[in-house]
Amino acid sequence: MGANRSIWNDLTVSSKRKGSQSRRELEGAHKLATIIYKRIEFKILQLSNSLTNTLKSLYFVLPYVREGKITYVEDIAQGLENGPFALIGLFHGKNVGNNLLKLLASEI
Repeated sequence: MGANRSIWNDLTVSSKRKGSQSRRELEGAHKLATIIYKRIEFKILQLSNSLTNTLKSLYFVLPYVREGKITYVEDIAQGLENGPFALIGLFHGKNVGNNLLKLLASEI
């Protein structure tokens, strides 16, 4: 009888340990899911604010662009032979606005 009781007690203790371990795992999984949910919610809020600010700035700037008060500058390099120099100029800060390479019809 004494041997049976000790085996029974060992099984009971080990099942209690497993129960507390699985409870901790569930708590950890719940905390992780909560963190992920809050992170996604924060990113959506950031995107919403960013989109709102972008739309406000477009409504402010577009009339000036249409009137020609705000323009953009293009730096155009002509011909394929000037392509490497245009690329090097990018790394040396010699470009202004958009940097374009215009190919002539005879080069295509």
